[in-house]
Amino acid sequence: MVGLIQNVGESLKYGFAQCYTDGIKGFLRMLALLVLSIIPIAFFIPMGIFLKVFKGEKPDFTNAGQSFIRGLLFFIIALIYMLIPIILLAIFGGLGLIPALFGGDIGAVAGAAIGSVGIIIALIAAVLLLIVAIPAEINFARNGFAAAFKFSEIFGMIAKAGVAKYILSYIILIIVDIIIAVILGLLLNIPVAGVIIAILVAIPLTLFEYRYWANRFEA
Repeated sequence: MVGLIQNVGESLKYGFAQCYTDGIKGFLRMLALLVLSIIPIAFFIPMGIFLKVFKGEKPDFTNAGQSFIRGLLFFIIALIYMLIPIILLAIFGGLGLIPALFGGDIGAVAGAAIGSVGIIIALIAAVLLLIVAIPAEINFARNGFAAAFKFSEIFGMIAKAGVAKYILSYIILIIVDIIIAVILGLLLNIPVAGVIIAILVAIPLTLFEYRYWANRFEA
């Protein structure tokens, strides 16, 4: 398994290599992925193509129809995972309204307390689901839709990768993302050139993150 810091360098190299070491073909593929990513419905195609990285495949347009379906399923999986904290917020929000309906300070305080508890529980659920989501997505890419919800396999992947290393990988990626965001933010202040640079690195940086997690959860 690739080391924590080594994984950042290797994954960055991979992302840019996929776009800039395959001649004009790789460059045009990158532009096509970028354009499709901002078009409604069509963005399912690049989503499916990016998932190929989890399987160790080249992120190209081979079987674009299949990539569209995988991208759509990927979106549905992400939606299902996000629904859980949303439902919790809705439930506790509704419960919080009940005492508030009776009016008075006590009702208002009780309603606020219930709502606050709901927010805390929803946040905890969101964090836990976020930890599970990455290996779930990888398991889906490698083994099909149902695999995204096979929690015994997902927790097995986390155990194999190492819980501590997985958490550290998350922290390292957040730090790297912040650094990249700051650099891009500064570059965007440069008229025209900043926008061009942002366009040229958007897809390579996306591929970087997919490769980063593929390396952490090796098959």
